[in-house]
Amino acid sequence: MILGAPYLREIIIKRDNEMLVVRILFQIIGTVLVLFGLLGILTPIPLGFVFFIIGLMFLIPTSPLVVRIIQKTRRRYKKVDGAFDAITHRLPLPYRRILKKTEVSDPYP
Repeated sequence: MILGAPYLREIIIKRDNEMLVVRILFQIIGTVLVLFGLLGILTPIPLGFVFFIIGLMFLIPTSPLVVRIIQKTRRRYKKVDGAFDAITHRLPLPYRRILKKTEVSDPYP
């Protein structure tokens, strides 16, 4: 048996638990921002769009379901795909990487 292996296992389990907490926290924050964004879109000054996009930035890396929903929406609606493309090219690199996960290979079959 490797000396220190039990300690290494404890460290790995602790790190996995911390990552799970961070993931759940990101999902909660993202969901709240998306909901706030949807409500804000209905106001005369549509600042809700900003909150919606920020919420998606929290949800895309942590939820495969959200990625699939966005990909399906991009395939189905040409304007949504165009808007995501326009936003993706204007964002800084870390955010571009997040939105690249939602790109579809053949958006208009």
